[in-house]
Amino acid sequence: MDDAQEAILYRHAMPMFLWKTLQWLNVGREKKLLQAWKTTDAYFGNCITLRRESLCKGVDTTDMLSMYIKSEHESCKNDMFVRDAIVNMFTAGRDTIASGLIWFLWLVTKTPRVEAKILEELKLVAKMEDPKIKCVFNSDDLKGLVYLHASLNESLRLCPPLPLNSKGVIKEDVLPDGSVVKPGMQIILSFYSEGKMPWIWGEDSLEFKLERWIDHEGKIGYELMSKFFAFNVGPRTCFGKDIIYTDELCSCRYTL
Repeated sequence: MDDAQEAILYRHAMPMFLWKTLQWLNVGREKKLLQAWKTTDAYFGNCITLRRESLCKGVDTTDMLSMYIKSEHESCKNDMFVRDAIVNMFTAGRDTIASGLIWFLWLVTKTPRVEAKILEELKLVAKMEDPKIKCVFNSDDLKGLVYLHASLNESLRLCPPLPLNSKGVIKEDVLPDGSVVKPGMQIILSFYSEGKMPWIWGEDSLEFKLERWIDHEGKIGYELMSKFFAFNVGPRTCFGKDIIYTDELCSCRYTL
């Protein structure tokens, strides 16, 4: 997966004719990309086949792959569609969650005040069935972790796992600021820069300040989400957003 992602990254940094030439010659990173794709295709294809067989035998599971296979939607009967969907979830969630957690822990450990508030909140929400074992949390408990959720948003604002995003122009259009874009152009969105702009986030935009996310009722203020592009906004919002939040909240809770 690393070889494939590296090759795709370099495609954005070099002229199209160059990487297409390398692809035609089957050399360099393009050769690695082809090999990586064959390996990935074989691995996930085998996973899908085995899961279909186990489901036919009555072995019921609730993982994402099984949900796609059991779906009655016509496209889910196609192994290629299921493979592409699972690969997308795998690649989108692997590095983003890992890098997001690393930056979160780095920012929290640099700010003892924030860490103390989060730990205090965890103690209040924790359910202790037995004092000799670790605290057990359920999904409802996660919804009540306001400080942890706010600090996670703040770390994603300052250090987004996806710092840049590029969009290709299909047909001529005019952006809200009056800029004219033509087919073939690339528009680079810098989530890293946007998260630090004072005119959007205030003069304290460089501070790790989780209070900016909490409203006067002590809840997460969702009005800021329109400025928060870590998961994109509007119709193009990442469909794995809730899954990522749940994974990161759980991981942060047990790490701290």
